[in-house]
Amino acid sequence: MAGFLSTLMYESLIQKEIVGELLSRGEGVLIPIPLHRRRERVRGYNQSRLLAQKLGELVHMPVSNCLIRQKNTKAQFGLSPLERKSNMRDAFVLTSNVEKSIVFLVDDVLTTGSTLMEAARILKHNGVRRVYGLCLAREQDE
Repeated sequence: MAGFLSTLMYESLIQKEIVGELLSRGEGVLIPIPLHRRRERVRGYNQSRLLAQKLGELVHMPVSNCLIRQKNTKAQFGLSPLERKSNMRDAFVLTSNVEKSIVFLVDDVLTTGSTLMEAARILKHNGVRRVYGLCLAREQDE
């Protein structure tokens, strides 16, 4: 786990300048990580969608809700890294083609990266060339 997060952090530091430049130029599209419709109905909102909308306004970038969560997954909290990956497998489906070759997935929290990795897998399988993850917070290593 720590190795994965260290690698992810290292890669994110390397790509920080690239991502910053792409965002400042408004290149690409923002796609929020979706909640399952039942969970969103109970909560009343999707925090990742709210973050993506605000970021989109700030950097003049479109937001697309073309990704839906077809599988009502368990909450990731308390699951092992392997359980998280299994829990997210085939959770997402693309409802329409993504017109941009660069996508920024927006999520509220990063722990193991399982959610972002599964969403990125679906996007790449459907022709998206580059996928970056943007998160508000991440779980701190102890």
